[in-house]
Amino acid sequence: MRLFLQTAVLASLASATVIPLTFEPNTGQTAKQVRYLGHAPQATLWFTDTEVVLGLKNANLRMRFAGGKPSPKLEAEDPTPGRSNYFVGKDPGRWRMDVPQFGKIRYRDVYPGVDAVFYGNAGSLEYDLVIAPEAETSGIRLDFSNASHISINPEGDLIVNVGSTEFRQHKPRIYQGDQTIAGSYFLAGKKRVGFKLAAYDHSRPLVIDPILTYGTYLGGLGGDFAYQITSDLQGNLYVVGATTSVNFPTPATAYNHLLDGSQDAFVAKINPAASAGASLVWST
Repeated sequence: MRLFLQTAVLASLASATVIPLTFEPNTGQTAKQVRYLGHAPQATLWFTDTEVVLGLKNANLRMRFAGGKPSPKLEAEDPTPGRSNYFVGKDPGRWRMDVPQFGKIRYRDVYPGVDAVFYGNAGSLEYDLVIAPEAETSGIRLDFSNASHISINPEGDLIVNVGSTEFRQHKPRIYQGDQTIAGSYFLAGKKRVGFKLAAYDHSRPLVIDPILTYGTYLGGLGGDFAYQITSDLQGNLYVVGATTSVNFPTPATAYNHLLDGSQDAFVAKINPAASAGASLVWST
């Protein structure tokens, strides 16, 4: 059994070291079609007129609002005191300095009366679908154009696989003010999902709030259990736990490769920025 390690959960366990997620306009620091970008833990976010891309070192997740406005108005909100500077290369003419930072990115009217607002929360990426009074929700569709497989697990989370990388959108929190509205995802195609909502007051605003996480696996064919997880200032993850796996992954330099008895303790260091097996820095 392999443990699935979610970066949003790991970041929250070391919240004192989490840098707030901010967004900035593209002033030449990336491809021209990108309007805004952001740097999440071990990932980069690109916002274009037609889609949102979450980029990891070994996989990108592409999401667009299918059937919506082809080019909704895209704008930054909640300016922060921070600034970004890019001193790349030897040519000062290509440097980018004093780039402003913002706390939110809003796609306005992706559907009639529906805005999509992206922001950070404890190191994870969240976005709200903000529904105006009398606006319709039945036509909202999230399309993951490069997904190899999508599914909904028993807990109601949306699982999107891009090759060997798993992205997860937790079961959405849906509310009107202090009132929670029951709802869930439903599959609307091989790469597309919509939302089912219980009855609600259409004369009041409504918010649909998923949380996007991404992660990796650690473990072997037996039982693997993580008891504590933390991170350092560089974003590396440290996991301690117990295993019954005779093939628990250990590099050649490990202190101990063998399972002694029916169960052993393990300690592992993971670099989420690396891909595949390279992400396991060490374990024993």
